Amino acid sequence: MQKHALETIDAGKDDQVSGADETLLRILAEKRANLETPTAGEILKAAQESEPNIFRTWTAKAVSNALRRYTIHTAKAHGRKLYRGVTMADLTRIQSTYGLALGLREEASAGDEC
Repeated sequence: MQKHALETIDAGKDDQVSGADETLLRILAEKRANLETPTAGEILKAAQESEPNIFRTWTAKAVSNALRRYTIHTAKAHGRKLYRGVTMADLTRIQSTYGLALGLREEASAGDEC
């Protein structure tokens, strides 16, 4: 019975996250790992290059809305809205919670900040 419950939870995780969301989160994780502070537009551009069929009609606002579902918010700096307060620990938590493959190590601590 416990095995069935765990399988049901895992199946639910897959249903909660779209492929587009996973791509956006993976791109954000890559950029933050490289100490970049991207805008939603920069994430969109990278997403359109990697998955043109999915992101052809997306806007930067749609990217921002998608990331906000995971409690990822921008901070305004020099007139630009940047993803600068997002830590690797935040992204690792999201990866673990939703069962995503963002390419992050699970042992990232809360102090890992980019």
